[in-house]
Parts: sequence; structure tokens; C-alpha cells
Amino acid sequence: MSKKLYHKNTFVIDGTNQLGREIVRSFLQEGATVIVPSDSANKIDILKKHVKEIKTGHLITFLTDLHNFNKASDVSDILREIYGQIDLTVAVMENEDEANPFLNEIKISEIQKTVQDNITTCLICSQIFLNHLDNQKCVFITITKESDGFKVNPVSKLLSNIQNCIAQMIGEETNKIKARYFHLFIDKNKDSALNSELIGQQIIKTYLNNDNAASETIIHI
Repeated sequence: MSKKLYHKNTFVIDGTNQLGREIVRSFLQEGATVIVPSDSANKIDILKKHVKEIKTGHLITFLTDLHNFNKASDVSDILREIYGQIDLTVAVMENEDEANPFLNEIKISEIQKTVQDNITTCLICSQIFLNHLDNQKCVFITITKESDGFKVNPVSKLLSNIQNCIAQMIGEETNKIKARYFHLFIDKNKDSALNSELIGQQIIKTYLNNDNAASETIIHI
């Protein structure tokens, strides 16, 4: 077993969803300290069961609400105080598309939840990253599923377009200051358990490849 992330501190948001759990698993297998916040004790328990047989790495979990900028900023400051620096931050946002594909049949509450769970969190994490760039060796990677086709929930289509726009804006800002930021857009039709594991390895490869610092920040896989 290799230890590509040995002695590396990683921060995964949301490491408790389906894709996030596989990424956490990949990081632990490579010897990383993996820090995972969540607003649900039940989700944390599911994550711990998912990786319980892995003996390498170190999993740290805690309850908080990263939808709240002040709490998220406090978490960032506390992590830096305890660990000195975070080497790799990964924000995983799953775009749901199980609802009816017609806009007039989507509840306003669903749209509000989508904005809160995905766009708000994406913007908060991005802003915290940009405000804590004293460690320019840190790498920030956001991950979302691409939404394509007429039958996809239109809210997910809109969300994917907004996330693409956010990715471009962050990429422009980080390129100016030489920080390393990447946004991985994943084909949702390939998001099987096996592919989720490969995505974790792709993240590690991107992090370890210093040449990527000057290359395209938006990656489609």
C-alpha cells in the first residue's frame, strides 16, 4: 500500500455523501489525515462504518454547519491553529436530478434547498479558501456532477451552469496569485462505486502533479 498523502492534512466537504465517502476512503488508504465536517451525526456514523477496516491514515469528524459563513470561517481558523496548515481541501457537491424534469412542477422549497446545499456552500468554501491563502502550497478542488439532457431536473441544469461560472471566477482569481485551484466536473452517468474510487485517485494525482499549477483549472472526467 502506497502512502502518497502521508503526513498530509486534508479537509473534505461533503465527505459524508456517496461520492465524498469514496474520496475519504481513497485519502485514508494513502495515509492522510482526513478532516470531515457534517451537520448530521448519523451521516458521520455511516462514514465511519464505510472506512472502519482501513488502518492507514487518520479520520477526524465533527458537527458544524458550513452553510453559515461565520461558522465555516471559525472552522477554518481552528483547523489552521491546530494543524498548522491544510494541504488539500476538497468540496464535493452532488447535484440531485431525481425530481420531475419540468420546471413548473418543481417546488420552490426544492429550489431553495438546492441553493442552500450547493451554491451557498460552494461560494462559502471558495471565499474562505481565497481569504486564507498565506499557504500557497494548499490545493483547493471542487467536484460536481455534470447535468445533461432534456430529462434532467432543470434545477440541476441551472446549478451545474452556476457552478461552472463559479469555477471560472475562482480559477481566474487563483491564477493571478499562483494558488492551485481545480474544478472537476464528473459525468453523472459514470458515477458508479468503481468510478468514485477512480475519482479519488484522480484528485490525488492532480494534487501531487505540481505541473498542473499552470494548466487548465476546469477538468471534465
